[in-house]
Parts: sequence; structure tokens; C-alpha cells
Amino acid sequence: MPKAQALVEQAAEVQALFTDEHAAPLRVAASFTIGEYLLPSLVSQWTQLHPKSQIHLRIGNTSEVIAAVAALDVDIGFVEGSQTHADLVVRPWLDDEMVILAAPGHPLANRCATARQLADATWVLREHGSGTRQIADEWLLKNLDRVRVGFELGSTEAIKRVVAASDALGCLSLRGGAKCGRRALGRTANTPAQGKPQARHRAAPRKAAGPRDHRLPGALQRR
Repeated sequence: MPKAQALVEQAAEVQALFTDEHAAPLRVAASFTIGEYLLPSLVSQWTQLHPKSQIHLRIGNTSEVIAAVAALDVDIGFVEGSQTHADLVVRPWLDDEMVILAAPGHPLANRCATARQLADATWVLREHGSGTRQIADEWLLKNLDRVRVGFELGSTEAIKRVVAASDALGCLSLRGGAKCGRRALGRTANTPAQGKPQARHRAAPRKAAGPRDHRLPGALQRR
């Protein structure tokens, strides 16, 4: 019975965490794009509304975030892509768009790129396990005959710096890194036939017993 009692107590704790009145710390994990570009302002809002409830934010790639929530190391995770886990409830949070980036002097910067031009390019992409990489791979492999990956990097900022200093192309989130870096980098325009790679950021609270356990804290809900 000790294990059963521990589970009951844990479920009650989760329910309390996701009510807006609680004063306990909220443990959050987020993928790099979300953790570095989207959550900081929301975390600030949360701490202003609930000064007694601090947020402990852990940043990793999507696979690491999913694993942390499933292992109960954090209370909620925010990820890109479609990765999930049997023990989690995954909910849509924000819609996004992936954009292709090029250095300002690149022949494709701020121009319409054909499938052949994109297939001939060298790409700078996130590492495997990243939601950004998953979405980029799905779109690139669907639309191009071949994909030449020259660099696999573990952060959005590293990708932007390599793209800015080379003739390679990058593929990043518009809401995240691409939007913040648009003054320094040009963007290519996809042909209508190719369409635009779409991204959806998701919130993954851990499962628990009560009907309110899967609520997102108000300041972190979908905008």
C-alpha cells in the first residue's frame, strides 16, 4: 500500500499545482525554441501574478522534454512536433510556421526559391530529437529529391550564426528564432506548390487522477 498511497498523494499534488491559487513552485520543461523565445514573457507574467509560486524552467530538445514529463521530473512540458508518450496528455498550444533562412548576400535571400535550388543547397538543421528538426525533415523530404545536411547543431542561435556566415540555408520557427533574427538574415519564399512547413507548439502536462489535473496554468494557456 505505500506505493498506492504515494501515487494518491502525487495526484493530489498535481491537481494543486494546476490551480491558479497555489503557492508551490511550478516545474516546467520546454524545447529550445519555446524555452528561449516564447516562454520567458509568460514566466514573467506568472511570477508577477503569483509571487509565491516560482517557475523552475528546464530547457532541452523535444525528446528530453517528453522524457522529463513522463518521468515526473517536471509538471508540464512545452514541445514542438508530434512526439508524445503514452503517459502524457498532449494539447495544442500555439500554431507556428517554419521559414527558410539565408545570409543577406545569398542568391536566394528574400527571393522565391524553386525545389531544385533548395535541393542543391547545403542545410543547417537542428539535431535529431528536436521538434524543429522533425518538422523540417518532414517538409524537406516530402518536397525535395535530396537534402544535403552540412551541419547539425543543438541550438537556434548557432544555426543563425552559421547561416549568416555561410552559403547554407536554415529552417527555423517564425515565432521563435527566425523572427528574432530577421534583421540579420534574409528569408526565402517557397513556391505555391511547395507550401509552407507548419509547426504546432504543444503543451504536455503529466496525467493524473482528477478532471482538473490537465489544466494549464492561466498565464501559460494558449494565446
